[in-house]
Amino acid sequence: MHDSPGRGTQDKTATAGETIDGAYQHAERVPFGQQVRLPVPFDLKLDTAPFPH
Repeated sequence: MHDSPGRGTQDKTATAGETIDGAYQHAERVPFGQQVRLPVPFDLKLDTAPFPH
């Protein structure tokens, strides 16, 4: 997910997870170039540096 310009989160990537009744309970946003944690079942850190932005 890439946040839309003008929303104060430009140039960041986001992950969302842990749904309850179809609504995400957790979201994490990090600037491109940093690592973002992907929770279980992946359980890894993903380097966002190569992502297009």
